[in-house]
Amino acid sequence: IGADEFVPANPGSLSLSAATYSGAENGGTITLTLTRTGGSSGAVSTTVSYSGGSATGGTVCNPADYINLSSIASWADGDTVDKTVTVPICDDAVFEGDETFNATLGTFTGGATGGATTSAVVTITENDPPPLPAISINDVAQAEGNSGTSLMTFTVSLSSPSGLTVTVNYATTD
Repeated sequence: IGADEFVPANPGSLSLSAATYSGAENGGTITLTLTRTGGSSGAVSTTVSYSGGSATGGTVCNPADYINLSSIASWADGDTVDKTVTVPICDDAVFEGDETFNATLGTFTGGATGGATTSAVVTITENDPPPLPAISINDVAQAEGNSGTSLMTFTVSLSSPSGLTVTVNYATTD
């Protein structure tokens, strides 16, 4: 009587290599790296989808911040080499601050499972300068009386809204 040896197939798990990625708005693309660990039996794949966050995904760059096309990463039987997917980033001339979206792995094939990191936050770093609103002060004139001090009130205004903190130094003169 002989002994049969059987080693069960282990396709491994698929993960993003990091929980965060970033790239410049004018960088053209942001590259995400995916890994296969814990096994290499059989051909496997996973989809990468993009959603959420403050950035807007779309099929064309105007008005989208990135092109929202699902990606597929595939490994052949025995392959454990890292794979990459790229997300096209849209450059515009509008200051929006850094924006984010989420990359999520799903639809695992070939018996693979999701690994330690199946989602990541992707940051598009702003490359446009913030707008500089003009600061104005209303015309203030106060007649001084003989009864002591007088409170003067004046209004400081911005020419347009700003998402940034705006400060101004001021002084009074006689």
